[in-house]
Amino acid sequence: MAYQLQGAIIKTLSYSDIFNYPLTLPEIKKYLIGLRFSGLDLSVQLGKIPFIKEKKGYYYFYGRQEIISARISKQKNSLKKIRLAKKFARLLFFIPAVKLIAVTGNLAMLSADINDDIDLLILTQKRRIWLTRLFCVLILKIFGVYRQPAQSEVSDKICLNMFLDEEHLLLPAEERDLYSAHEIVQMKPLLERAGYENIMQRSNPWIEKFLPNAIPKKIVPYRKNSFSVPLFSKLFDFLEISAQKFQLFYMRHSRTSEVIRSGYLRFHPKDARVHILKSYRDRLNKYLHSRYTS
Repeated sequence: MAYQLQGAIIKTLSYSDIFNYPLTLPEIKKYLIGLRFSGLDLSVQLGKIPFIKEKKGYYYFYGRQEIISARISKQKNSLKKIRLAKKFARLLFFIPAVKLIAVTGNLAMLSADINDDIDLLILTQKRRIWLTRLFCVLILKIFGVYRQPAQSEVSDKICLNMFLDEEHLLLPAEERDLYSAHEIVQMKPLLERAGYENIMQRSNPWIEKFLPNAIPKKIVPYRKNSFSVPLFSKLFDFLEISAQKFQLFYMRHSRTSEVIRSGYLRFHPKDARVHILKSYRDRLNKYLHSRYTS
């Protein structure tokens, strides 16, 4: 078991190293990849891996000490961005169909650079995803904080990079990987309506395969809230279809790697999944091999 734990530790630090993000002891336990923590002394097992070092409570691979100061510096930048995100999330939360607003990406881990934008995930009422997005975009444009697709200066701009409605919370099979598991577990809700707490984790039990210690053992499965704002009528159905057609027409010349399907919109300018998972495999080849040869 100790040998398995050491392998899981190397995997965990390999993933965080992609983001120049050293981990504390509790974070290693929480994000331990592919192995439920058994109670073995984590610090003892870390000490048995010669190329893993510790400083100021952070663990990192030998030769990567500089990422500690980088993480500390980014925390300060990120807290400012979080405050800004909360300010505008309160405005968006006035939209009745909005059920949850969460920060995702590097900012969710307090690891954003000063020039980074603010990635938001928004969960909507069923069959109101396009209408909700339209209102969100208009509000942010009025205040001059909406990130345009081709914009070069994006510091503190808000990127509405993901929308889901409450009937499409389970990610498709092709996206159920380590990358998505981390994104869901790391996301930080800014505002959420009653009954929607931990909704993404509750709706994606497959996460346990990758991050078994990040999900509570007795997590309650998600059941749709019986209460719903009365936005279901022929008028709102018509407005939803009109909003969808208008937005798809508007973005027809700027579409790149966006994912658009029923109840699920992902508008991030660059899908980092392929790059990150490749970098993870490269680090595994390097560091797991080092364990056998050191």
